[in-house]
Amino acid sequence: MSQLKKWMFRLLKAFTATVLVIVALIVIVDQLVKTPGEKILSPGVTRNSAQYIVMRDGVKIAVDVWLPREYEPGQKLPSIMYMTRYWRASELGILRHVAVGLGLAEDPNLTLLVRLFNEKGYAFVKVDARGSGASFGGRQTELSPDEVADYGEIADWIVRQTWSNGRIGALGVSYLGNTAELLTTTQRGAVRVVAPMYSDFDPVYQLIQPGGAKNKYMDNWGEAVGHMDRNETCALLEIKGVLCTLSGLWVGGVKPVDADRHGALLREAVNGHADNVNVGRLFEGINFSDDPMGIAGSDAWSFMPAGRGREIEASDIPMFVWAGWYDAATADGALSRFQTFSNPQRVIIGAFSHGGAHDTDPFRDANSAPDISPEEQLDMIAAYFDKFLRDGGAGQPEHSIRYYELGSGKWYESEVWPPAGVRARTYYLAQDNQLLGEAGEAGGEDHYTVDYSATMGTSTRWHTNFGGGDVFYPNRAGQDKKLLVYQGAPLQEGLHIVGAPVLSLSLKNSHPDPVIFAYLEAVSPEGAVLYITEGELRAIHRKISGEGASYVQDGPRHSYKRSDSQPVPVDEVIELKIRLASVAAMIPEGWRVRLSLSGADADMFKRWPEDGTVLQWTVKHGGDDSSRLELPVRE
Repeated sequence: MSQLKKWMFRLLKAFTATVLVIVALIVIVDQLVKTPGEKILSPGVTRNSAQYIVMRDGVKIAVDVWLPREYEPGQKLPSIMYMTRYWRASELGILRHVAVGLGLAEDPNLTLLVRLFNEKGYAFVKVDARGSGASFGGRQTELSPDEVADYGEIADWIVRQTWSNGRIGALGVSYLGNTAELLTTTQRGAVRVVAPMYSDFDPVYQLIQPGGAKNKYMDNWGEAVGHMDRNETCALLEIKGVLCTLSGLWVGGVKPVDADRHGALLREAVNGHADNVNVGRLFEGINFSDDPMGIAGSDAWSFMPAGRGREIEASDIPMFVWAGWYDAATADGALSRFQTFSNPQRVIIGAFSHGGAHDTDPFRDANSAPDISPEEQLDMIAAYFDKFLRDGGAGQPEHSIRYYELGSGKWYESEVWPPAGVRARTYYLAQDNQLLGEAGEAGGEDHYTVDYSATMGTSTRWHTNFGGGDVFYPNRAGQDKKLLVYQGAPLQEGLHIVGAPVLSLSLKNSHPDPVIFAYLEAVSPEGAVLYITEGELRAIHRKISGEGASYVQDGPRHSYKRSDSQPVPVDEVIELKIRLASVAAMIPEGWRVRLSLSGADADMFKRWPEDGTVLQWTVKHGGDDSSRLELPVRE
C-alpha cells in the first residue's frame, strides 16, 4: 500500500511539474509573440493603439486606432469611424494571445471590416460609447445627446492626427448604423459620407413595439448589454464555475487602453456603469410615443435618427444605406429616410438578414447564400466612400434605390418610392374564408377565438435583429390552422407586390385592449404556405393621425400618442387600418394569396392582454364597408 502511495505521489509531482513547465512556456511565449495589432510600423507607432480621449466634460472615451500594415510615417489617410456600445475591442486571454501570435487563431479585433479598410488604405477608428466598454461616464438612455456630441469631438481629434488627411466616413450595422447616421448631426466638416447598415431608423415602432405590440427583443437585448457594461463575460456567455475561470484564458472581457497595464482605469470605468439604465425595464413602462425615454423632456423619437431629421438634413452628408426586407423593419426605415430626408442617398434593399450575412428569400433554398455577400457589400461601400474621402475624390451624390424582388430573384432600380407603375389592388374578405375581387353581400361575419400558442417560429425577422441569425419561416400550413384565414383563387399571372399592404378590418372584440397580427402569405398549388410579410396593431392606437410626424411613411399613420389612444368598446364594431411591412415579392402564377389573422405570436411577442383573458373576435365583411386587403401591385 505504501508503494502505491509513493507511486501516486510521484505521479502527482510529475504532473504538477509538467503543468508548471507548460504554464511557464506559455508565459514566455506570450511575452515573445506579437499579434497583428502589436506590429511596430515605425519607432513609437504600433499598428493598433488604444487610448483615452478626454471630452468637454472630463469624461474619458476609449478609442482604438488601426493603421494599415504598410503605413509609413507622414502618409495621410482617410479615416473610418466605428462607434459602438458593444465593446470596441476584446482583451485576449493569455492562451488566445499566444494562439493569435503564432498564427493558430484569428485576432477577434482584426475583423473583416478593419482588415478590408486597412487594406484599402484607410485608418480605422473604433470607439466605446460613453458609459459602455472601457469608456467612462454613464447611460440614462441610448444615443443620448452627450454620446453623440462625443463622436463630434472624436472626429475633431482624428483630424489633428499626423496620419489623417482630414476626411472621415462612418459606418456600422444596427446600433452602429445609428451612431454613423447621428454623427452627421454634429455638423463636422471633416465628416463627408456615412453608411447606416441594417439600422433601425425608428427603433421603437419598427422593432421594439411595432404597431404598439410589445415584442420580447428588449428583454434579451437589455440583459445582454447590461452584462457588457459591467464587463461580466461569463454571464454574457452563460457559463459558471470552473468553466468560467478557464474561459478567462481565452476571453478577457473588454480591452483596456494601452496605458492601463494593470486594469485600474478599466475597473474604475466599469464601476461607473453600475447606474446605467436597464433598457429592458425602461421599455416595459413605455406604452405611448410621448412617454419619457430616460431623460426628462424626451420621448420615443428624441434621440433616434427618425426624430432628428432637421439636423441630419442640415449636414447634407451623402448616405449609402443597406437594409433587408426581413430584417425587422429596417427596409421601412430605409424607405422612410429616403422619402423624408433631403440628403443624397444610395439605398440597397435585398433579401438580407440583419447584418447581411444570410439570404432570406422564402422562395429559395434555406441555405442559399445572399445575392451580395458580406465581403461584396463592404467592397461596394469602400468604393462609394473612395469618391468622397480620397485625395482628389469628387463624389457625385445620387438619390436612388436598388431593390430585390423576392420570388423572382430580380433587382430593380428606382429614383422614387413607391416606384412608377405601382397601383393598389383590392381583395375583399368574404364568406367561406375567401378573398374576392369584389365585396360580397353585407352582413357576413366570422368568429374567432385567439389561440395563444400560435407562433411564427424562432427564426423570424425580429429574431435576426438580435445577433444577425438567418431568417426562416417553416411551411405555415400547420400554424395557420390556429388562425383566422382568408384565401384567394389561383392567380392567373404572377403578382408583383411592391410596397406596404394595408388591411382595413371591421372587428368586434371581447376586450378593451386587443392586439391584432396580420400575415400576408402565398400558397403553392401543392398547399405549402410561405410567409410574405406582416403587420401588427394594438387597437387602442387605431386613430389615424399623421400630425407632427417626423418622417414620411406609405399607408395609414398612427401617432401612438397617449392623447390619441382610444380604448376599444367591448362587443361593438370598430374599424382598424393595419399597415403591413413593406416588401417586394412576386407570387407565381397558379399560387394563391392568403391573409391570416392572429392575436398572438408566442415566441416573439408578449401575450396581450396581460391579464390572461382569452379574446373572442368577430370579423365583419361584405357591403360597402367590407373588410379588405389592399396590395400595392406593379402592373
